[in-house]
Amino acid sequence: MHDAAYFHSAHRYPLLTAEEEIHYGRLIQEMLPYLEKDRASLDTKEARILKRGIRARERMICGNMRLVLRVAHKYTHVVQHMSYLDLCQEGIIGLIRATEKFDPHRGYKFSTYAYWWIRQAINRSISEKERPVRIPSNMQESLNKISKRTEEILDQTGKMPTTEEVCTELGIEPKYVKAALRVYARFASLDTNTGNNCKGDSPTSALVDLMHDPDVEDPLDMIHNADMHHRLKTALDRLPAEEYGWVKAHYGLEGAEMQSYREIGKGENITREAVRLRLQRSFVQMKKVMFR
Repeated sequence: MHDAAYFHSAHRYPLLTAEEEIHYGRLIQEMLPYLEKDRASLDTKEARILKRGIRARERMICGNMRLVLRVAHKYTHVVQHMSYLDLCQEGIIGLIRATEKFDPHRGYKFSTYAYWWIRQAINRSISEKERPVRIPSNMQESLNKISKRTEEILDQTGKMPTTEEVCTELGIEPKYVKAALRVYARFASLDTNTGNNCKGDSPTSALVDLMHDPDVEDPLDMIHNADMHHRLKTALDRLPAEEYGWVKAHYGLEGAEMQSYREIGKGENITREAVRLRLQRSFVQMKKVMFR
């Protein structure tokens, strides 16, 4: 079921009145002693109580699904791998537990009581299922508070606060939070999809397909190097044969042994300075060809 369909189904059921909550709560409390018993062993009256209580529990759950949606929405910014539907499903588990624990004789509103159970179920599922390394519930609560307060300060001031500033404001020990952030860093699957592709495009790539391989040369560098190699070869081919030989010998091109100006001049019976000046003029000509 998609998020929109789930949201629509939750709003199909009307909210319960205070009188209905008390009435259904009493029926559920009457049902609980017979819930774990074998139905075949129940007499007619007990079976009627059980059937009535199950219908009342379903009505309590359906009438409070909107509360689950609101609570689950508050946690969407703190999860990476769990979807909004996952949070809602975990919240429903907490809501079911709340209907069975609710005592209508105490005079509390059911939504106030159920809110705690829904939030506890979602927090517990996040600490157990969101990360490969499980985070204690109290630490997860602290991280959620810090994340929420950080966003509030950023919206108000336009400046990202430090961890120490947020922890001081919330009364949390910064060193424990920093340790949790280091040890329980978020993980991402290498098969994670990088996004939705446009219509007609090829399927989107997985994260592993976009990771840099240190053993493979960057394509842009390959293109640049190939282009520069071609430009250099063109410039060298336009030099006189003698100067081409000197450039090749001085820089060790094409496998030649590198020689100094003095060594080249000695082989040509000219001075070192004469070789340097000739090569300097050659470089000027080559630059004009390569970068024109």
